[in-house]
Amino acid sequence: MKNSKLVALELNRLSNAEVAQFITRFLDDFSKSGLSEDTDVDFKNLLDSLKVQLPVFNASLDQIRSSEESSKITKADTERDDAFKALRNALNAYQKTKENSEKESFTKLNLLISEYKDVMGNNYEVQTKRITNLVERLQSDTYKSDVKELAIGKFVTRLAASNTHFEQLFAKRSFETSQRQNYDTKSLKKELLDNYRKIATYIMAIADVRQDDFYKDTLVIINNSRKYFADTILARRIKKKESKKEDKTE
Repeated sequence: MKNSKLVALELNRLSNAEVAQFITRFLDDFSKSGLSEDTDVDFKNLLDSLKVQLPVFNASLDQIRSSEESSKITKADTERDDAFKALRNALNAYQKTKENSEKESFTKLNLLISEYKDVMGNNYEVQTKRITNLVERLQSDTYKSDVKELAIGKFVTRLAASNTHFEQLFAKRSFETSQRQNYDTKSLKKELLDNYRKIATYIMAIADVRQDDFYKDTLVIINNSRKYFADTILARRIKKKESKKEDKTE
């Protein structure tokens, strides 16, 4: 006789990504089983709701991933700031030069860059435009001979590259944000798991009292995914305990 109990699983210990994987696995396993959801109208209604909820929940996870894009933008901005500082430091190396040609070039370029001394305090969009303008001026006929005289062309190139990299990341994030609907991931997760719990407890209850292979086979499918993720949580817990033990012994 098949077991009519649910494998214990602490659903609240699953991460958002794991919840999506868990529900996806259950739906996939059932669809591949050859069992017909039409066997039970109530079960089918619950299953259909789960199928509708899952894509919405997955979309909400994309919203969370956008925060990762924000961290990339912050990093790119820091790299751009560093490139600007490097250019300024390279120029300042000629501050006390005795060579007349270098003095002239330093004076011209120092006056130019001083116009942008507060650029790092600007917001992202303004900073991008101002650095683009600075690079264009440094590469223009008015200043390119001075840049060559002081051999700081590579610093100009690096500033231009870092600014372009930032601009591309920022534009991508801005476009995706404009296209994205706002989701309450926490509420969507709760609704998804509540619906799943209804399915699991419903199938378990009927499998326990009715001699019908459909319910017992469906319970086996439910328990397969529950067992896998229960083992995942256990492995994570053991790893965490071992890590704490190692920290204490060090």
